[in-house]
Amino acid sequence: MSYNRISVLGAYGFVGSYILKELLNKGFFVKAGFHSRKIEISNQNLISIKINLNDLQSIEDLLKDTDAVIYLPGIIYEVSHLNIFVIINKIKNLFSKSENNNYSLQKYNIVHIEGVKNTISVAEKLGIKRFILMSAIGANLKSRSNYHISKAVAENLLKETRLIFTIFRPSIIFGKEDSFINMFINIIKRFRIVLLPFRGLTKFQPVWVQDVANIFINSINNENTFNKTYELGGAGIFNLKEIINLICDFLNIKPLIIKPPLIFFKVIAFFSKYLLKRPLITKDQLIMLRENNIVNPELAFKYYKDFRSFKETLDIYKKY
Repeated sequence: MSYNRISVLGAYGFVGSYILKELLNKGFFVKAGFHSRKIEISNQNLISIKINLNDLQSIEDLLKDTDAVIYLPGIIYEVSHLNIFVIINKIKNLFSKSENNNYSLQKYNIVHIEGVKNTISVAEKLGIKRFILMSAIGANLKSRSNYHISKAVAENLLKETRLIFTIFRPSIIFGKEDSFINMFINIIKRFRIVLLPFRGLTKFQPVWVQDVANIFINSINNENTFNKTYELGGAGIFNLKEIINLICDFLNIKPLIIKPPLIFFKVIAFFSKYLLKRPLITKDQLIMLRENNIVNPELAFKYYKDFRSFKETLDIYKKY
């Protein structure tokens, strides 16, 4: 069976927008699910539908008349119910006719677990057979990171079904619209200073977003990838300090690089949790930064040979 009608959850996010573009370029019919951000694209093979991961009916509206699902939604931090902006939002809702619950959706359990669970349920109901899931390197039920645990739970939910699945666990995904590299670019340009946790020794294998998109799409009908889990990393392994040095060389800026003790970052994480709309760093992220984020050779994806290197792809950030 050939899968040609694809529903994509998270279609207008960073990675999703690349996958959506490539699907349309290759002639697939696509139903693009989005939560809040929609990009205007005119294509006769595209239908965009606003969804809520807690709403089975909206998910069914998206998946109906498709034969494969790509699930991309993910968050890298949670928002505490005691965060000052959450409290303000709740107070505003008391006096507003239209309730804003965006902060309530910023939970690993909702986005990574319940969203996957609900999508699987709808897919099975509609008789859809193919399901591709975005996970992350480090997904493990025994992890100390809640992020990695939630990703592992989602993987297991999918593996326990009769759906034909493929699970991808990328390292850090980079691209001109990313949040990770752009965060450091902005910090270096604005403040001329960089704070490195764990002395900048944590290793990453950055993978280009276009490579990720190509792999997702090429895997849809590749039977060799059915019921398999893969880790994705680009051509080259760099520790965080090396990544920062490459960015600095690209920007031709020499910032002050400081390597504070762990307690410094724990204090920042504590206050960020309650006082900032978007935390500078979280306790969970500090846990993840203790471990290298590189591909296990046994889980490497062998059906794609054109991985770009972060070092050789920095030109994509020339907008700066």
